[in-house]
Amino acid sequence: MTTHKEDNQSGVDVDLFGNRISWGYSENDGLITFYIKGEEITCWSIEIEPELAVIDFMKTWNLAQKSVPSK
Repeated sequence: MTTHKEDNQSGVDVDLFGNRISWGYSENDGLITFYIKGEEITCWSIEIEPELAVIDFMKTWNLAQKSVPSK
């Protein structure tokens, strides 16, 4: 599930575990910042469309989440 504002400056995605990942893009800085529950996860400098950066981030994030062993 992915939701994006019409201006493509922010949105929300859901990872494989149901965590809501929100993001915001600052065109002035060229930075996209990702959050869980309002807490910053990471900030990327991007030179592509924000939605493409979100796709790249979610692929990486989901792969990392799958690699964490269950307790």
